[in-house]
Amino acid sequence: MENDFVIITERTAISLDQLMNFTITLYEAHCYTQVQLSRDFITKLLKELYAVPEKTEYIQRQIVRATKILETIEKSNANESKSWLDDERLALLNGTTQLFVDLNALAKSNDTASETVIMKKVVDNAELQVLFNHVDELVKTTERNYSAVLCQFFRFLGDEERKSFPIITNLYDEYQTASLEGKFKIILKLYEMFNHYKNK
Repeated sequence: MENDFVIITERTAISLDQLMNFTITLYEAHCYTQVQLSRDFITKLLKELYAVPEKTEYIQRQIVRATKILETIEKSNANESKSWLDDERLALLNGTTQLFVDLNALAKSNDTASETVIMKKVVDNAELQVLFNHVDELVKTTERNYSAVLCQFFRFLGDEERKSFPIITNLYDEYQTASLEGKFKIILKLYEMFNHYKNK
């Protein structure tokens, strides 16, 4: 599969099957890498949480929450054949995202309560911002790689040929003017569509 996309030149015509394979491979690689980055951060986070001398009920809840997510990641890693449309994996992505949203809000909080101050130090020591930087770079790289292939697929299609792929063509038109977040939603739609087609 990956050999189809070693080199893409201006003269490289990409087939629909290659586009489908690339979409599935790239999206799954993106999700896997994002989860591994999350695992590394959560491992650091737990180390910092366990190092807190006085573990209040609030700190204990954070330990339980992070531990459960880490266990889910390890379970996901043990089932590599599962699609990223699987309910457990979707729940994992949502769970890690919500954790980071909550921690980021806490890191930016002006609350001076002792537990908040402790957690802000924990989050800082676990390097939440470093995680965000890595994820940001991952997102940009994935979008850049996908844009190159998607544009190349349409580069060699005439108007009549485009009529053979109305849904993909409409999504491509949306993709060209979408924000980064919007582009990822379209990549997900294409992943879902191609995954369904490949597994029906």
